[in-house]
Amino acid sequence: MNCPVKVRHQSNFYGDFFGRKVSVEQRIQAVQRYLNGYETMLEIAKDIGVTVQVVSEWVRRYQKNDVETFLKPYTKYK
Repeated sequence: MNCPVKVRHQSNFYGDFFGRKVSVEQRIQAVQRYLNGYETMLEIAKDIGVTVQVVSEWVRRYQKNDVETFLKPYTKYK
């Protein structure tokens, strides 16, 4: 996204970017697409409309807590 230097676009953890929410199913599919090794985080992020940082966080949480991480409201997992 080409934005003026002072403008920053951010998305939250759940993938809300300019009002678009990413479903649980889309998050799980995005993580699996990355872990299968066929697509980069950047390709996946662009495809679903979130930042690479969001996809990276999804992957990190998935690797730590599996699918359950997307089924519960976000809390600190042990």
